[in-house]
Amino acid sequence: MNIALLLLDARKSHETIVDELRVIYDQLDEDLRFERFDDKFERLVVPFDLALQYEMLKIALQSQQRKRDFLIFLRSMDVFSYDVLRFTEEYVSLRGIEIPVSYENCLQNDKDANDRLLGIIKAGITPLWEDALAALAKSDLVINKDVYQILEDNLLRIIDCFLLVDEGISDTEIRQAMEGVRLNMLSKIVEANEELFRRVDVK
Repeated sequence: MNIALLLLDARKSHETIVDELRVIYDQLDEDLRFERFDDKFERLVVPFDLALQYEMLKIALQSQQRKRDFLIFLRSMDVFSYDVLRFTEEYVSLRGIEIPVSYENCLQNDKDANDRLLGIIKAGITPLWEDALAALAKSDLVINKDVYQILEDNLLRIIDCFLLVDEGISDTEIRQAMEGVRLNMLSKIVEANEELFRRVDVK
C-alpha cells in the first residue's frame, strides 16, 4: 500500500480525535485543567498520541518482514502526532538513563535492546496517560453523541492504516494488534468512566 495515502487517512482520524478531545477539555473544571494539564489543551492530546504510538511501535518491532516500513510510517506521523521517540529522548535525558533512542536504533537493535526501550517508554507514558484518564473520568462520553464510539472508531482506524503498510499481514496479527489498543487504551477509558461503563456495553 502507498504509505503517503495511508498517512493521509490516519491524519483525518487523528484530527477527529483531537476535535473530540477539545470538547472534553473545554468542559473540564478550570482547577482540573490547571492541576493536570497546566491549562494547556495539548497536554491532553499528547498522552493519546503516545499511548497509541507505543502500541504501534510494539507491532513494528515484532515485524520480521516490514519493520522498516512500519517505522517509516511512525516517523512520518510526526507531522500531525506527537512522536513517541522524540518524547523518549526527552524522558531519558531528564531521568539520566543511558540508552540510544532513534528509529535507526530500533531497526538495528536486537530483541532485548528493543524490549528495554519499550519498558522505558511505557514507564514514561503511564503517568501522562493516567492524567488523561482522570480528565475523561470527569466527562460524560455518551450524552448527545457517543464520543466513546468516535474515539474508538478513529483510534482503530489509525491502527488499521498502520497495519495496511504490510499487505501480507495475517488476520490473526491484525486481531492481536487491535486487541492491544482495546486492552491498553479503550478498556482503560471505559474503566475511568463509571457512567460510560454502565451505559455502553464495551469490554
